[in-house]
Amino acid sequence: MLMSLKLRNYRAMVAAASLLAVAIVALCAVPRGSPEQAKTYYQSLAKTMEFADSVKIFDTALDDVTSYLGYPGLSGQDLQRIPFDVLMDPIRLGKPCPAIASPDSAPCPSTVSNPDLFRQAFATIPPRAGNILASRFFAPKITNVNDPPETRGLG
Repeated sequence: MLMSLKLRNYRAMVAAASLLAVAIVALCAVPRGSPEQAKTYYQSLAKTMEFADSVKIFDTALDDVTSYLGYPGLSGQDLQRIPFDVLMDPIRLGKPCPAIASPDSAPCPSTVSNPDLFRQAFATIPPRAGNILASRFFAPKITNVNDPPETRGLG
């Protein structure tokens, strides 16, 4: 019985060591690259996708991405601020809200940052339900959920 237990422990240790060896080999097989290679890659990708001039790709922002994808008037801040269910609902997205009672009130959950451009872009062909796929995630290891929501840092 004792010999069987020792043999089982030995096999478990050999299996663990084998997995560790495979993980190390796999880690070493991942190409590391360089900052220069990364820049070349992004410039090539920008040219292939016709997103931006390959030299100016590093001066772009999330607002440029939303315009490129066909949503002018929808900013990166809008993507952060507007609830995901509103972003995916063409009837609610971009609709003005009633007058806000005080300057301390929360921003309107459906108004985009540039409503004129947004309305102009979608005057003839409005977005369809589900055109914008939006999601948010919570990373508990980089956010302290014990902090009050109004002062809690985002991860």
